[in-house]
Amino acid sequence: MRLMVNKLLPTGHGILPRLAGRLLHTDPELLNRLHGTGDHDLEAQSRLFSLAIAGLRFGAAYKRTAPGRLPVAERHLVEAWQESGQSDSSSPIQVLDMGASDATTSLDLLNCLSTNLEAPIRLVAADRDNVLEVWRWGPLVEYRSGAGSPVLARLGPLGVRLPRSGIRFDWLGDWTARLYMACGGVRRRLNKKDTIVLVNPRVTRSGAITIKTMDATRHETSFDQTFDIVRCCNMMNREYFDDAMLTTIASHLDAYLKPGGLLQISRNVGTPDDETEHGTVWVKTLEGLQEVSQHGDGSEVRDVIEALQPARYVRA
Repeated sequence: MRLMVNKLLPTGHGILPRLAGRLLHTDPELLNRLHGTGDHDLEAQSRLFSLAIAGLRFGAAYKRTAPGRLPVAERHLVEAWQESGQSDSSSPIQVLDMGASDATTSLDLLNCLSTNLEAPIRLVAADRDNVLEVWRWGPLVEYRSGAGSPVLARLGPLGVRLPRSGIRFDWLGDWTARLYMACGGVRRRLNKKDTIVLVNPRVTRSGAITIKTMDATRHETSFDQTFDIVRCCNMMNREYFDDAMLTTIASHLDAYLKPGGLLQISRNVGTPDDETEHGTVWVKTLEGLQEVSQHGDGSEVRDVIEALQPARYVRA
């Protein structure tokens, strides 16, 4: 395991890594190997998988995640549900975790709700990017999203994020990425060879969560008024979306809630070793989404949520 961990981390700042746009911070092939290693030391596999996936960037958003990353958000959501007066119901609680990354924190949420609430939990973990396609030509490998967008290119141990480096001041990485993207003739020779599933092994082996490939910016009408709880952690960030798009996403999440349902939006701030959680919980009423609690400094997009027009819904 130690050798595989070392493959995930930056390994120096020599001239070759700089000229190649930096050594890869992740080994996508490791993700496939972890899915095939069985149940031995599943907790270690889970953490290694989340570490590997954290280096992947789809558009502006990284898939940074880790087991046990959201304990404060989980506790506040449980407390908000218990205080809502609905915790005595024996009906299944329908939960949507939007922007779930590899869904390891979705499983944490499921376990937390199941431990603290009597009703059965039905959880859907939704993310736009649940697979990574592997395209090859000789030693050249390009990794693409399920929608076909370039994510990484690598040649042996050297590689670069696409369509740009995304590392601050890494002008050589950006130049390398642009040069590679301009090589249309080379890229047309690539053939799809494999698909890597980006769902954490501990989630797939649990069988307790429904995985949904879903773009938060598009309205999934089949989900309207379906969920008692909608959670969105570390996705609705202003560094990812402008206010117009945040409003669009928020209106979709609002539409997915049942009357009286809870919406939680939160963000982790800081380094992986020293993060703090900041979020807000709202309840869906006839007058719109009303704030019921917050942790830390609250959600950075509270103004967007509170400016929403009340969603139309049919009374239960």
